[in-house]
Amino acid sequence: MQIFLGTLIPCLVLLILLWVRTPYHRPTREEFKNSLGMVITGNATDNDWRVLTIIPLRYDPVLEEYRQRLVDIEEAYYTGGSPYLFSKKGLAALTEVYDDLCKESSAS
Repeated sequence: MQIFLGTLIPCLVLLILLWVRTPYHRPTREEFKNSLGMVITGNATDNDWRVLTIIPLRYDPVLEEYRQRLVDIEEAYYTGGSPYLFSKKGLAALTEVYDDLCKESSAS
């Protein structure tokens, strides 16, 4: 009986770990652009910004480049204020990224 339970319990733990997967977020370019637009207009929360910048976007090298630009802007201009999370210079830099993203979207 002990051998049976000693085998059953690790097998159940292994099955549960295989069944439960890590959640992931894979925004499309349009969702990424909309989220950035919310930040620029002052409609985004700090949490929205974190979701936009913290998760690497390895599945889309172009979006990853834009994400990295946002991280660089955050390091220089992030204030965390309300409703705007960035200084005026930061908002101007974000708007430039947004415009580039719009051009990229329309070119595709």
